[in-house]
Amino acid sequence: MTSALDATPSSLLDLNSDVFSQIIEELSCRGQLRPFSESCRLFRSLAMPVLFRKCIVRMRKPITSEFLPPQLWPHVRSLRLVDACPYRHPREWKYRTDTYVYSLRYSDDPLLCGALDAGVLRRSLPEMPRLYSISLHCWAVHGIRDDVAASLLSVPQIRDVHISSFLLCPRKAMSHDSTLDIPPLTSFRYTRNPFHIGPGTQSSELEAIVMVVSKLHGSLEVLKLPAETSPLDDMSQLDWPRLHQLILHGNTPNQLPIPIIAVICQMPRLRILTLEFTILPDMSRQCLWPPYWTVNNPLPQIEELTVTHPHSEDLLYTHLPTSIRRMSLCCRPCYALQLWHPDDYGRWKSPLSSASELLRILSGSSLPCLTHLGLDYSQDREEEQLLQHLADSYPHLTSIELHRMGDTPLAWPEDTPTMIFITHALWRLRRLEMLRLNLNISNSGAPYGDDREFFAWLRARSLEIAKVIAPMVGPSVALFSLLVPASTGARWVGYRVSDAEGRQCVVSEIANPQAFNF
Repeated sequence: MTSALDATPSSLLDLNSDVFSQIIEELSCRGQLRPFSESCRLFRSLAMPVLFRKCIVRMRKPITSEFLPPQLWPHVRSLRLVDACPYRHPREWKYRTDTYVYSLRYSDDPLLCGALDAGVLRRSLPEMPRLYSISLHCWAVHGIRDDVAASLLSVPQIRDVHISSFLLCPRKAMSHDSTLDIPPLTSFRYTRNPFHIGPGTQSSELEAIVMVVSKLHGSLEVLKLPAETSPLDDMSQLDWPRLHQLILHGNTPNQLPIPIIAVICQMPRLRILTLEFTILPDMSRQCLWPPYWTVNNPLPQIEELTVTHPHSEDLLYTHLPTSIRRMSLCCRPCYALQLWHPDDYGRWKSPLSSASELLRILSGSSLPCLTHLGLDYSQDREEEQLLQHLADSYPHLTSIELHRMGDTPLAWPEDTPTMIFITHALWRLRRLEMLRLNLNISNSGAPYGDDREFFAWLRARSLEIAKVIAPMVGPSVALFSLLVPASTGARWVGYRVSDAEGRQCVVSEIANPQAFNF
């Protein structure tokens, strides 16, 4: 009888394909797949589908059929095309009123991208059998031609299309014949860059969006559109049987053509509703469900709700379903960024809800399942009642993000009692695990001239503040963060908190502060 010690050692090649796949995925997560794939031809062939399932192509000149090596086509599942034409380098453009003037090289129209070729895409993309998702990204004000848009949307195996910062058909809409072959996409996301001051909404762009939603309303599960180009009238006349996530973003018009509630009621499976509207100086807050509007269908069972600049007379908040688990009622862009960086965010003039307004909004609903809440507010005489309402009405909260903005920034350490009051008011939330606070603390005494020295000073002072107010948070809080300004945007400086002798105390600072830019 042969003992186990005498048996021939098993070869790595004896492993079945499932085990190999698991090993490859683990190596990919650890960033170690490339060295593994270079060890031999067999391992290379096994690693190829994972190494090249996500590909990024930076287009510095008009693409040809070799924009991605054909030997990689069988493995690509996600393709990202980035417009990086050299003629759009910042040194080569001039800003004039609401348009950008470029040093043109590949296009005779500054609003149309010359790098994307409809013929190349029409021939190449269908030859990538595993291709599921395609996204396009642009750094400046630039648009996609109608024939290019039709080529992207007609790839039969595609299910996810994301157009980021490009303008869609800014000169001419797609022809009706070209949209006949659009496959049943499950996700269509069209994102405009909020910092771009480009041309206004074109009729061709709106017409293209109408074609897309009219064709895809029955299959879409995720839809993201700019508010300026959202055909609300058309959307309210369509059925959306599968849509579970709707995102509308951008500048809200002064007068919506139809209340958004009329669109929402057509989406019975909607679970995530995100309305990230920004407000310019000539705009005002709008009711999503105005007092004069009646609807026949109830609201869907929404689980995540994000609404910027809430209106205190909006009937939406008195009809919120009890299924909501996450809710954010903050400004966009964050009110603090408008104060800290007026040069970058000066074009927005966001109205800030007061504590009493938010208390009135929140008091009109019952949200027993709420686990996350985000609020922007200015303090007034009802601030204490607002904080008490959070502790009394949402016992299952596990995370809170509060931006408390006032006419006068808090000073350290003079306003320590106010800081302690705010955190201690949340002490009764026994399940709270993560607390993010923006207390609009004054930067008096900060060094100027060197960004690194300034940020180091901010982090040192934030640590002092955190050590003082962390003992006032609830006993279950494990992560506590403070928002501090940065050279651009802001940073969440986070701290791990632990119980020590019956009191919460800061254990350590998280190494990489999280960026917060809008």
